[in-house]
Amino acid sequence: NLLSVGLWPTISREVPSYAIYFVTFRLLKDLGLPTVLAGGAAGVACWVPVYPIDVVKTTLQEDESYNRRSAWEVLGTIVKE
Repeated sequence: NLLSVGLWPTISREVPSYAIYFVTFRLLKDLGLPTVLAGGAAGVACWVPVYPIDVVKTTLQEDESYNRRSAWEVLGTIVKE
């Protein structure tokens, strides 16, 4: 079951992250920003809201004491710390 540890937090991070990235990128390109600036800004825009999810996912995957806990339980522990 090692491969599935953190699977749902990973999916929970990736889906909104890519949606935010591509929408932001397209909007910025439509406003006339060069591709490199639109891509950089879209990258920042997609990571800011999903970074907490990534912290939970990484904690679940690297710390064996969390492997038997849900993502919500891990989030609660991280917030308390």
